[in-house]
Amino acid sequence: MDQEKKCTKCGQKKPSALFSRDSSRVKGFQLHCKACCKAYRERPDIKARNKSLRDKPEAKAKQRSYQQSPVQKARAKARRDRPEAKANMKAYMKAYMARPEVKASAAAYLKLYQITPEAKAKASKAYYLKKQITETL
Repeated sequence: MDQEKKCTKCGQKKPSALFSRDSSRVKGFQLHCKACCKAYRERPDIKARNKSLRDKPEAKAKQRSYQQSPVQKARAKARRDRPEAKANMKAYMKAYMARPEVKASAAAYLKLYQITPEAKAKASKAYYLKKQITETL
């Protein structure tokens, strides 16, 4: 299904894999190839315009209110709760916690607050029990 498509910007025929998806288009791809889109975004005048639009206080306030809307919060929770998202996060956290600097930081934290492994296990068990009880209600 790797068909060729002509970029309307550079005029070259390229495989469809080099075009971003766009479900609103009939063929399902953008009109310009990824390389042309990147070149456009990297232009100094476009970068400056996007930065000025993004840094306006009203744009920041609008983004903040959108992110805190109930619909958007529900969508974000649904994305986080997908099995593949949970698996990805678990793999990331395992790799992160295996890093030596993170291990040293965690050990320093436990030592600073005098948290013993037994106390940590007990707190973790209590947390998960409480979480299970609240989920069943």
